[in-house]
Amino acid sequence: MSTSSTIDWSCFECKYAIFDLDGTLLDYEGASFTAFEKILADYNTTFSIALHASIIGTKDSDWSRNIIDECGLKNQLSPDDLVRKYHEVVLTLFSTMKLMPGAEALLKELRRRNIPIAIATSSHSSVVPQKISYHPILSDISVIVTGDDSAVKNGKPAPDIFIEAAKRLGVPTDDYA
Repeated sequence: MSTSSTIDWSCFECKYAIFDLDGTLLDYEGASFTAFEKILADYNTTFSIALHASIIGTKDSDWSRNIIDECGLKNQLSPDDLVRKYHEVVLTLFSTMKLMPGAEALLKELRRRNIPIAIATSSHSSVVPQKISYHPILSDISVIVTGDDSAVKNGKPAPDIFIEAAKRLGVPTDDYA
C-alpha cells in the first residue's frame, strides 16, 4: 500500500480509525530490539527475536519482568532499572525510525475523508511526543492513549487501550461494548 489510490474505498464504511503506533504506523521494532541487545550485552546475555516478539505491545511492568525472568537476571537487574535503561537507549534511536510503508498515505486519506483518528500505544506517555515528533503526520493526531494512562487497566492484548481510544474519539458505546 504505497498510495491511497491502491485502496478501494468503496468497500469501507469507516467512521473512526484507531491505530497502534509501534510496528503499525512507526517502524519501531528494529530500534527496540537494538536497544535491548545493547543493554543485555552489559550482562553477557543475548536477546532473541522470539523474546522480543513475545513482549511487543505489552506494558513496561510486564515486559521488564518477562525479560529478567527469561534471561536469568533476577539478582542482577530490577524491572525498574531495565525499563529506565531501555528508555535511555531507545530515546537515542527515535530519529532513525521511519514510518511504516503506506502509513502516511493512509493517514492523509483518512484526514481527507474527515475520519477521526486515534493512536492506542503501549508506549509510556513521557516518550510518545518525542517518538512522533520526527513525523508531522503523527504529531497532528490529537487522541493518543498510552500504556500508562490511568484508564487503561490491562495491557495488550486486552482491548482496554483501544476501548479507551474509541471513547475519546466519541464512538457510541453500542459500537464497541
